[in-house]
Amino acid sequence: PRKEDILWISLIGISGTLGQYFLTYAYMNAPAGIIAPIEYTRIVWGLLFGLYLGDKFLDLKSSLGVALILCSGLLIALPALLKELKKI
Repeated sequence: PRKEDILWISLIGISGTLGQYFLTYAYMNAPAGIIAPIEYTRIVWGLLFGLYLGDKFLDLKSSLGVALILCSGLLIALPALLKELKKI
């Protein structure tokens, strides 16, 4: 790899490590039911970056699958979120 590639690969590694560190820190300091739905944003970010980098948009079946995954994640998190809101 070229020097520029090594720099980019290093930045990817550092950002991934920091992301995992902060996610672990969040799980230590907040209920998992509140933090877990945030991980579903990976699907949205992956779709957006894929479109930006030239991927095709999802077909109907894939779009429905993504929608089901996102909705189920939100429905699972809803009781924990409501419980936390009652504390406030």
